[in-house]
Amino acid sequence: MPGFYNSGSRGTIVGKGDDEFDPEDASKQLREAMSGLGTNEAIIIDVVTAHNYEQRQIIRDKFKTMYGQDVDKDLESELGGTFAKVITGLMQDPEEYLMEQVNSAIKGIGTNERKLVSLLCCRTNDELTEMKEAYKNKYGSEMEEDVTDDLSGDVRTLMVSLINAGRDESEAIDPDKVREDAQALFDAGPGQVGTKEEVYNAIFNCRSPAHMREVFDMYEEVAEGKTIEETIDSEFDGSVQAAYTAMIKSFRNMVAYNAERLHDATSGVGTDDDTLIEILVTRSEIDLRDILEFYEGKYGKPLVDVVASETSGDYRKTLTRILGEEVSDNE
Repeated sequence: MPGFYNSGSRGTIVGKGDDEFDPEDASKQLREAMSGLGTNEAIIIDVVTAHNYEQRQIIRDKFKTMYGQDVDKDLESELGGTFAKVITGLMQDPEEYLMEQVNSAIKGIGTNERKLVSLLCCRTNDELTEMKEAYKNKYGSEMEEDVTDDLSGDVRTLMVSLINAGRDESEAIDPDKVREDAQALFDAGPGQVGTKEEVYNAIFNCRSPAHMREVFDMYEEVAEGKTIEETIDSEFDGSVQAAYTAMIKSFRNMVAYNAERLHDATSGVGTDDDTLIEILVTRSEIDLRDILEFYEGKYGKPLVDVVASETSGDYRKTLTRILGEEVSDNE
């Protein structure tokens, strides 16, 4: 799976060493934790969070071989609520987890466009391709068709472009092309009456993050001090504005972007559990340590303390374990 978990050195979940990893024993522990009266949630948390992604996939296969059942389904039926979501999210392939989140955003009456934006706008080509394949395998339909079925106008165009996964991902920078794109964005927005949305859609969805960072700097020069963020705020609204803003933030600094999302998810009334789980699950073996450091530096408080204060029970224990700390019920 080339798209996910390919950088791993700054994650919080490391897994067991080769001499300690025993998938048969881990499978037995999970089976026993779900057998008989009641469920031993502590063992489930220990087993799932002590192993990294590759080890969990081996455990999934071993469990099915030993007991003829899918451990994911067993866990889902035994556990409940947000605790079940985070545990099954860790056990799944990341593309499985994310495409199921996409499906949850489009089922029922209406489409949760903001959730789609957060799930799709900052993925790599490989990640999106793997999500589409997993979606087709599970639901028997194309993710693009299902996502766009209830959308129209600019947001539909944007989602089609995102899901197409055709972004240039090279690190090469062509200064002439940078200036050309910066000028094109200005001419399509503040430089005319109305906005040529297709120009923004093409540039934002085709160019590499490295190229776009240079474009944003050049744009400020072309626009005589006006930032690209200010232009997006004045020229767009709704989900399209949210998508372009998210892309800008992630292109500039993915770690800072996810730290901000975590702060927003745990601020105000209530907790955005879907966002909290998504980031902790999908970044746990990529750059979660960097996110934690950035978060504490910007917001002045360790994320684990914030998460512990916003959550409870086994859900709380699992999240804080992902964050690399043990928080007791009394803390």
